[in-house]
Parts: sequence; structure tokens; C-alpha cells
Amino acid sequence: MSRRDVRRRAGWGAVALVCALGLSPTAGLPQAVSAAWTDQELSAASIASTGVVAPTKNGCSIVLGLSVTYSWINPTTGAPRTGYVLEILRQGVVQASITVAAGATSASTSGLLSTLLGGVTYDVRVRAVSNTWSSPAVTGTFSTTLAGLITGCTW
Repeated sequence: MSRRDVRRRAGWGAVALVCALGLSPTAGLPQAVSAAWTDQELSAASIASTGVVAPTKNGCSIVLGLSVTYSWINPTTGAPRTGYVLEILRQGVVQASITVAAGATSASTSGLLSTLLGGVTYDVRVRAVSNTWSSPAVTGTFSTTLAGLITGCTW
């Protein structure tokens, strides 16, 4: 075997060894990166959430058998209120509603229903509102005689 063949075989052996070990001629050199850093800054924040608080029931009264006035106590907590909504429902369907000012403490059914059906119990809901948000409703009822006069209310 000639000297040239020995060198050739030694060269191929070295290449095979490098490939077998998975090494490349640049394995120990630093690699280029786009960007790298460490940031030791910390951040802290606090948030507060609130909701629209429902009014507290404060009684109901019947006026001449023709209307009912529902009274409540304004909540002192929660989101600022922009008003209150009183709704009258029959069998779960809203029959009439009225919106009163944020500082109001009562609302009347007077003029909301042109005629009351006789012998029917109506449900009443009052919700505090703050722009497009609203509180859970407080509920009550009022009942009518067969002649359509209001005979009782609950709150």
C-alpha cells in the first residue's frame, strides 16, 4: 500500500470519527442570535371590581285600589346608579315598565297599565341600573279583584 493510500484512509477515518461523534468543526464556537437579554424588573398592579347593588325592600302601599307604590332603600355601596327600573309582569311577560331617577326611593304603578285584568296576580321587579349594567331584581306582587281593583301587595 502506498503512502498516498495510507493518508487517504486516515483522512476518511477522521471524517468518519467526526461524523460518528456528531461533532462539527464549529461546535465549540459561539452561535449567532438575533437578541438575548434578561430583565430583572418586576411589576405590580391592583384592580378593583364592583357591581350594581340591588335596592333593599322598604314596603308597598295601595292607593285607592288603583295603583301600588313600591318603596326601597338606596344602597350605599357598589357602582354609582343612574336610575331604577320598575317592571310589571303577567305570567313572566313584561306588561309595562318605568325608569326613575338615581336618587328615587319609590315608584308607582299608576298610569303604567290602562286596565288591570280582574282576578290576576302581577309580579313586580325593581332593579338598580348603572348605564348598561343592572343589579339583581328585587321582586314583589300585587293582586286584583274580579272588578280589576288592587287588593293586596307584597314586597
